[in-house]
Amino acid sequence: MARVAIDEPSAELHLLFVRTVARLGHQPVAATEALGAEAVLLDPDGRDFPAAPPPGVPVILCSVYPPGPAFARFRAVAHLVKPFSREELEGALALALAGGAVNAA
Repeated sequence: MARVAIDEPSAELHLLFVRTVARLGHQPVAATEALGAEAVLLDPDGRDFPAAPPPGVPVILCSVYPPGPAFARFRAVAHLVKPFSREELEGALALALAGGAVNAA
């Protein structure tokens, strides 16, 4: 079981992600606990992030937008375009937790 930080601004989607991550056998935690997490599920849409996620913590981006240069600074191991399936999330988490390319400082 891995600790997965969830940073999703929509309350409904946040709850859905929390439940799905838990059903996949992982421990969902608040985005504020990203430093202690083993992966981060992040929706950067429409928000201004002053800093990148913690170095060495794999990031999975969840966005309504396709991958592109605007997301490059997150160095994500996966980019899921909403809506995505539980299987897609499960695969992205497996990649992140298996040591897929992680963001670096």
